[in-house]
Amino acid sequence: MATSKIKKARKSRAVEVTDEQEGRVNAMTGPSTDPATNLLIADLVIRGITRITRKTMHKGILRKSYSPQKAEQLSEARSIVSTLALYGMSRIATKSVPGALLVSGGLLAKTLYDRGKSKRLVKEPGEPGPADALVVTDPDPAEEKQP
Repeated sequence: MATSKIKKARKSRAVEVTDEQEGRVNAMTGPSTDPATNLLIADLVIRGITRITRKTMHKGILRKSYSPQKAEQLSEARSIVSTLALYGMSRIATKSVPGALLVSGGLLAKTLYDRGKSKRLVKEPGEPGPADALVVTDPDPAEEKQP
């Protein structure tokens, strides 16, 4: 066994690596002989699979509440601003624990707001509510003239 020793720095301490171990580290398997190209290919594959999975799950969730046509329309109707906002929130949430707490707290607040809003709009029959306030009725001029 060859014992020419190469010193590599790892967290401020030198580690001795034999030629055999060095050969295993440099022998990266993949379609290319360049490790950077292999990492690029792997990254592209992972991103593609993630995108397909995300879109499939998104459409599946929408199909539970809407028709397949409406789900497709809602899924494809996302604007650039919405996409950038979602990207920014995901970056903030994955970078740090405070960021994750901030984003999850915001999502919780939005969920509670939406639930409260939907409960206010749903009313029992005969009970006045916000939906009645939105209805504007115009009196019929023919009824006013008749005594």
